[in-house]
Amino acid sequence: MKFIKYALEGKLFFPFLVFISILSSFLLMANFSSTTMPKVKQRHTIEMKNFLVPPAKPVSPQTKSQKTTSQENDSSAADVQSLKMLYLQELVAQIERVKRYPEYEKRFNKEDKVTVQLTLERSGRIKKLEIVRPSRFSGFNKEATAAVRRALPFRAFPEPLPEEEITILFHMVFRLS
Repeated sequence: MKFIKYALEGKLFFPFLVFISILSSFLLMANFSSTTMPKVKQRHTIEMKNFLVPPAKPVSPQTKSQKTTSQENDSSAADVQSLKMLYLQELVAQIERVKRYPEYEKRFNKEDKVTVQLTLERSGRIKKLEIVRPSRFSGFNKEATAAVRRALPFRAFPEPLPEEEITILFHMVFRLS
């Protein structure tokens, strides 16, 4: 209190001004730097990794009328697999389009990823949705499940896919760019 009194009387006015200006600039930088920063265009990405797909249904033994070459079988299996991958990529892209960056995490420049496991029925309905590896920040976890639900409805599986349900495991990455 005496310091302020002396400073106001003029005895320590200049050092007092320097002290106050340094303190105020430090406080402004520390407390408000994230809110006064210019807006940066943000890019959100979802990475697809480690698909967990149940094995296909067993194929019944072929009769003589159903003879096919092994080369045709390989190409049709590859076509089905590529069709499945295309379907899963479209599914994740559909989720990506509706994903939002949580406001609190954006304000404080938080970044993380959430690992989501999604099981779909043949009709495209969600059978099971769970977070396998959560983020440290609850906003990312909530947004991961909300984004999947906002992306509904998913289209039904393409006809050539033999599975009745597909389980996909993917990382939903929240990154400010």
